[in-house]
Amino acid sequence: MIAPRLLPFFNALWGIPEKMERKTLSEDAQLILKILRTEWEMATRDLRVESGISERARFNKAIDQLQRSLKVIPIDALYEPSFTYLWSIPEARFPDEMKVKIGREEALKEIARAYLLGAGMTLRGELARTTGLGAPDAGLGNWALVDESFAERLGPGVYRLQQLSS
Repeated sequence: MIAPRLLPFFNALWGIPEKMERKTLSEDAQLILKILRTEWEMATRDLRVESGISERARFNKAIDQLQRSLKVIPIDALYEPSFTYLWSIPEARFPDEMKVKIGREEALKEIARAYLLGAGMTLRGELARTTGLGAPDAGLGNWALVDESFAERLGPGVYRLQQLSS
């Protein structure tokens, strides 16, 4: 789960531009995305039927790929008559956030800032594990916060909000 204000930053790191979708996404993922761009939201079962992807593992693999690239998001979970997710495209729910263009360095810094604001301190590897960033990228984000005196480095991979250090 990502706060809407953080969507531009995660999209900058993991999002795929529309012009790269054919080269990056599997055929199954492209098919599901095409359907959702027409329907805007669909339950899992309906999406499986509409796409013709009856094999659950194959469908889940495509949905996972779309989620990782911020192309689809679950917008609700229903329990009637059985459990299912409602899927949509992020542009339908968060059009303004998805239009914002952010550079990679700023995205790393702002994701690190959000984590540090919530946690107050981060130990070695925490930011990377929590956000899915690689360790070098997490370090770049944390160091950017140190450079602007928002955080201080206590040791390798250990950072604390500057205002907590007094």
